[in-house]
Amino acid sequence: MCAYRASAAKAARRMKSANHEPLTAEIGVHMGKWLNETVNIIHYDALIPIPQHWYRRATLRYNQAEVLARKIATECDIAVREDLLKRTRLTAKQGTKTIQERQLSLIDSFACTRPDFVKYKSFLLVDDIVTSGATASEAAKPLMDAGAKRVDIVAFARGASVGK
Repeated sequence: MCAYRASAAKAARRMKSANHEPLTAEIGVHMGKWLNETVNIIHYDALIPIPQHWYRRATLRYNQAEVLARKIATECDIAVREDLLKRTRLTAKQGTKTIQERQLSLIDSFACTRPDFVKYKSFLLVDDIVTSGATASEAAKPLMDAGAKRVDIVAFARGASVGK
């Protein structure tokens, strides 16, 4: 494995802990700079961090996707909207599940809270790691169902899929 990959994997694991919030923030700054150089960010109306269920948020007191989104927003001069999407139920951590298990566990686990605002707009979901794409796909569904024009995802890392 090349040194960069090993370092990125280590950083992605560390980002899961609130003790490493400064690392997550620094990565968010770099993601924002990268987005400014590679993506026409003005096509998006807002960034939406992948939300945590209220119970997980209360126990962890940290959402790495939110930290990334806030730093990206500062770099790209774009709004962060945490009020548009919520987790409707607590799901088990996805890390050790197969792709099929991930997809099944996430069905109907997100809801759009402001369909009036979402209609005809474009959003960029922000997450720390995309592995199977199940979380991003399920999070995008209620936004698209509410009439969003476009929903894309940006993540720090692309994880290796577990199982088939």
